[in-house]
Amino acid sequence: MNEDEEDTVVQSIEDFFEPLTKAKLFTSISGEQSWTEIGVGEVTVSIEPVAFGSDTSPNSRVSGRLNRTPKKKRIAKLVMVALDETADILMSTPIVLDDIYSTQEGAILVWTDPELGQDMACSFNVQEGCDEIVHKIRMYQQEERGARASGRLTDGEDHHRHKWTASVENLPAILDAVGAYTRDFGWYVRDHGDYVGDLVGLFEQCQASRDTEHMEMVGKILVALLQTPFNTEGKILSQFVSNEYVDRCIDVLQYALGKRDKASGFISTEERRASFRNPCHLSAALQAQVHILYAAGFLKDLFPLSLDEGDPMCSSVLGSFMLRIKFDIMRNICASPETLPKQFYAIISKEKSSLDEFYDLLGFVNDMTKTVKTSVVPLDDKEGLLYSLIEKDVFPFLRKALDVSLSIYQDELVSNKAPTEELDKAGRAVQMVADTVNSCLSVLPVAREDLLLDAAERPATCTLGLLLRAATTLRRGAELRAVFDAVQSCCVGLIQPLYATNPTVAVKKQEILSFWVRGSLGASDPPLFGVMTTIVELVRGAAGEGRLPSHGEEIRIVYGLKLVQTVAEVVEERLCSSLSETVDRAALFTSLGLFLQRPVRALANLQSSIISLVSTFFSRCNTHLLKLFQGEQSIVSVAMELLLSNPQRNNLLFCAVGHLFDLICKCVHNEKSQSLLMLQSSTRSPYVHELRNEDSMSRADLGSLSTPRACEKVLLSLHDVYGERMGQKLPFLAHKVTGVLHQTPEEARHQDEETYSIASTSERQLSEYEALATEFGLDVEVLSATEPMLDISQEISSIHSSSSDEEEGEGDATHAPKHSRSDDADGQATAIGKDPSFKRQRTEDTVA
Repeated sequence: MNEDEEDTVVQSIEDFFEPLTKAKLFTSISGEQSWTEIGVGEVTVSIEPVAFGSDTSPNSRVSGRLNRTPKKKRIAKLVMVALDETADILMSTPIVLDDIYSTQEGAILVWTDPELGQDMACSFNVQEGCDEIVHKIRMYQQEERGARASGRLTDGEDHHRHKWTASVENLPAILDAVGAYTRDFGWYVRDHGDYVGDLVGLFEQCQASRDTEHMEMVGKILVALLQTPFNTEGKILSQFVSNEYVDRCIDVLQYALGKRDKASGFISTEERRASFRNPCHLSAALQAQVHILYAAGFLKDLFPLSLDEGDPMCSSVLGSFMLRIKFDIMRNICASPETLPKQFYAIISKEKSSLDEFYDLLGFVNDMTKTVKTSVVPLDDKEGLLYSLIEKDVFPFLRKALDVSLSIYQDELVSNKAPTEELDKAGRAVQMVADTVNSCLSVLPVAREDLLLDAAERPATCTLGLLLRAATTLRRGAELRAVFDAVQSCCVGLIQPLYATNPTVAVKKQEILSFWVRGSLGASDPPLFGVMTTIVELVRGAAGEGRLPSHGEEIRIVYGLKLVQTVAEVVEERLCSSLSETVDRAALFTSLGLFLQRPVRALANLQSSIISLVSTFFSRCNTHLLKLFQGEQSIVSVAMELLLSNPQRNNLLFCAVGHLFDLICKCVHNEKSQSLLMLQSSTRSPYVHELRNEDSMSRADLGSLSTPRACEKVLLSLHDVYGERMGQKLPFLAHKVTGVLHQTPEEARHQDEETYSIASTSERQLSEYEALATEFGLDVEVLSATEPMLDISQEISSIHSSSSDEEEGEGDATHAPKHSRSDDADGQATAIGKDPSFKRQRTEDTVA
């Protein structure tokens, strides 16, 4: 016999002595596709008696003493013991009476563990072993179900169960079972589907006979069933929200919580149902579902901590139930060929409409889309609902609602100086339209095509144009924020992996931007021009009257600037020429430059927003946009004058101005580095993309650069005018500007290669922070770039002792830096580094 035959014989002998129920155990978290192997062992069904309490009934007292004899009941468990020498118990889980056990491929037993909340599987070696275990499970379930149905007690089965039926005499035992027999009582309620309804009926009987004592007991029992651990069982919670009992349950629960009349907060069923106005004229069946949804929401409000977790990603049982009802209602509404189209057409077909005619319908549609957007459900389900909604002409309805609301809003502004109810209602309507557009485009980016078709058909009153018109009309921050979010969703959108590589989505975004920047054929002004002129009017109006902008005007200016900034960030190179012409024609930067010259501290935040807009335009490094910054009276010249004329620099405004000129220096540096790249061979270094650091230039940007370089031309003009003053006021900035202007393309490329080193980058950023903090008057401990990072803790601990010694030895030199490390300016510049954004003032200058 050869070795192969011997191995076969040995294997056959081992298989012969293996147990019939040998299996591999696997587990998986519910909802996941991957399985994790736990081990290999023998599976058995173990039935054993378990003690669960003592006999505390009145008849159990013997000689005046309570009989503490524990009772027992049968518990069946599915057990797996490892077959190796350790004989570890790999699994021991109770067998439940629900039909959760199923077989796959004949030899795989699959179920969901009710305690762990995980999917389990046993893969048996042979089908006979699987059949044997399944047979034992079925026999146990059949016996237990029969015993419970007939009311028999088996081997110490809980003898209290026959005392848990809903009746007045059993209420003390039921109330005791809620705390003493939680597990068994939970099973009992779960197995009796009408138990909550029986308790509600018992409460109403006691209420009719004015038996307040037992009414209180029933209320306590129902409140306890909505607490942990009962509220995690779906079969129990579903009894509270059934069509037949939900309203009656809420009345009992309000009584139990002390809400027994209007003065104490009781809300009747009629009042709860009256809150839904049925703008879509839903059928009676759908109205019943809506009432169930409203009742479930009211129930969750009564017990917010018990019925809803704080984490929205892990919804409670009631939250999942409500979400399922919502989606069922929305599917039925969207599937109907008449429900929504009929209501939409009734509004669209009218030449003149009032807010009251579509306000409730608009709110209903807004709630639908917002629910779809925020729900944690598969993306396919969300897209399917929104596809159906768009097919039902929701965008034409939104356009009509937006047009009418803006017209009413403008009329109210003209006729009434004080806010009116009609003005508030029109503003909320515009906000709901913007939220609906945002929700649709966030989930379904391809819906931009419908907005573009609408713009091509009616450019004067399309939704895209009306959104920018709303940005110039509205007065309140919440409404303007909603419009701004809608604009962002049109041209920027959310980061979605499924659409990130879809070129069609990017093309549609740029087509929307083209409509805003260029307008339509035959139109005198593009929609973005109206936003810019509104900003100019507000700024010049406040400056001409010599006053500060009001709070409402400041909000409008800020959101207008944010909107223009968003467009400038994402617009393509081919549209930069049109954007530059629009800005120049509206005299936007000219007006903003005059606004920057006002030395009023209250305007600092608004002026910072202006500087942020200028930084965005300059960062594009486009020749057409950079023409806006050329000339002695350009806005960057005004910003430089602002930086040099005011000695107070430790505030947000001067931080923004400092970042602007730091950005200009980086753009010049990147411009030179990229120009050398164009002259080199087509073979690129694998580090080129990373070496550009914070630069956002691409090959498309390079095509718009002319010779001489556009960014360098702007910085050179600033240096010619302000170079001497920079050397006196901001020596470090002057040093950086001079260095960047004198830098050759080869030196720029070499510096990029050096900054690829992580250590070099960290060292430079630390020194830049110290220099910038010193320029802006912040008292910080300067850490030398040459010291190792491990000495930082020692340096911090020695601050107090070293500072006290220095103060004693300084004498009259009270103006010297408190923590300066060197009196040599050149040594200080070496320690701080050669490439920070701002240069620390030299010690000699400070002392002088």
